[in-house]
Amino acid sequence: MPNNFTSWLYRPYIDLSPAINNAPLHVFGIDIDYLNLTKQLNLPRIQSVLMASYRESVVNQSGLYQYHLQNPLLLSNHLRTDRWQILCDFIENFNKLDHVKQLNTLRLLNKLCLYQFTLELGSGNYDNNSETLAEINYQKVLAKHSLFLDHQNIEYHINDFKKIADEAPKLSLPRINALYQLVIHYIKHDYNVEKAEYWANLHKQEVINIQNHTDEFTFFKLMSRQHRVYGFIPQMKNDKNGVIHEMTLAQYYAEKLFDVAKKQYEYQELYLIGAQEMLHPVLESRIKEALWLKDYSAGEARAKQLVEMCPNDPRARLHLGEILLEQDKIEEATIHYKASCMLGPPGTEVAWYMLGQCYESRDNIEQAAYSYMMASHYDRFNISSHEAIKRLISKAPLPSMHGFDLFDAWTKSLSKDFDEVTDKHNPDQNVQQYQHKQFDVALKAS
Repeated sequence: MPNNFTSWLYRPYIDLSPAINNAPLHVFGIDIDYLNLTKQLNLPRIQSVLMASYRESVVNQSGLYQYHLQNPLLLSNHLRTDRWQILCDFIENFNKLDHVKQLNTLRLLNKLCLYQFTLELGSGNYDNNSETLAEINYQKVLAKHSLFLDHQNIEYHINDFKKIADEAPKLSLPRINALYQLVIHYIKHDYNVEKAEYWANLHKQEVINIQNHTDEFTFFKLMSRQHRVYGFIPQMKNDKNGVIHEMTLAQYYAEKLFDVAKKQYEYQELYLIGAQEMLHPVLESRIKEALWLKDYSAGEARAKQLVEMCPNDPRARLHLGEILLEQDKIEEATIHYKASCMLGPPGTEVAWYMLGQCYESRDNIEQAAYSYMMASHYDRFNISSHEAIKRLISKAPLPSMHGFDLFDAWTKSLSKDFDEVTDKHNPDQNVQQYQHKQFDVALKAS
């Protein structure tokens, strides 16, 4: 079935096939949730939450357009893998399943980025009076939240998470996760330090209290995430020492997960992937911390550690490229931006744009123009790449580029649609913002 490199690398998102060795860590989240559903296991889940459009990007870049769907039941029988058919069986019998299997079905759908179908399938009303039911509600709100962040037409309010935080049983994961989302909201969207600190303190206390009520692996994950998010509070107050203190603790607990994972006799490999996936956002945040502190050598060391741990994750390559550019190491940055372009989503449009920046800085105008065109190809509402193309044309002609007259005409047509682009582009994908974000990385958690 693999149609090209993208479909091979990210195939689990397309048809639920097992992840290949050394795939990006988030891909294994599908395997873990599938095993938890079908074998009634309780393997530690991958925390990454990708946007609703991520699966669409994978399908588009793979060229397998027949997999463009939200309802798994709509996939033709001849295209269904055995795993896909098993998921369909759970879906068709959803109302007859016990609540744990219902929950694990919704978790798997969310990991596949089928958020709209999660809302349709989990349309019943559940009270928050048990951990399982509260977690079902959490998965539904998470689906709604992901669609909302992806600028899709969905009604969502932060009070949806607050209701779970208020009503879910104390010392339960849905309560802790809902509190975490409240902290993120007031850091990332409202930028209200007082409210962020209020919810962060509640979240911190709940995590501390759960130690004797959960397993060691889960506790260390929660502690790492708690310190990582709490690090944003001193950052909002411009307290550099406070940031370093919290982020050091976040890394300490993430690294302790490896010791716990090595004690597992069954599914040890997946536990180690869970440990790596927890360290991944810590290193991302610590790279941003280094950029904020202008400690570029520390940032480069952390970015190289991230690439070494996750060589096939395009986001890791983007982080290393960024820190290299800050040090004017353009040739090295070019290598990693090229790798990120090859490795596919997320961030393909960012990788191509930054590759264009590298070429433009070396006056390689034709390669820069091609890179900006590719950035526009992957995100037609990407203002930065459109502006870069127009800037190149105004700077110098491209006499050796075949069809330059059409290239020029295409660019001029973009100007006519500039208002539409301004209204509809996704600000979370705007590469100009990408280069200036501080810590705004991998905050969401499942």
